[in-house]
Amino acid sequence: MVLVAYTAFNSSLSEFKRASYSIRAVEIQGEIQNIVFEGRLLPKETKFEENETFLTGIECNLEWQEDVSIDKSQFVNVLKGNRYNQIQFVNFQPGDVVAFR
Repeated sequence: MVLVAYTAFNSSLSEFKRASYSIRAVEIQGEIQNIVFEGRLLPKETKFEENETFLTGIECNLEWQEDVSIDKSQFVNVLKGNRYNQIQFVNFQPGDVVAFR
């Protein structure tokens, strides 16, 4: 199993929003059977408030899908090669996660 997560640690909601970021493709040996899950955090329009007592963050909603076929993925394209498969990240942004089997 391979899990890829795009983290973002910033108190600015505008920095967390859906900007266009580039992630390099990943090459792996073996066959990718399916996507176990893929998820995305969608930040709410709320004000971030720092707290000295406990850890806080930006409030978000979660989009989540399980057992996704590769051709239906929101986040990746897979190019099959002779020795390696290349995972290309498409629209993969801070707060996104995907796991392959």
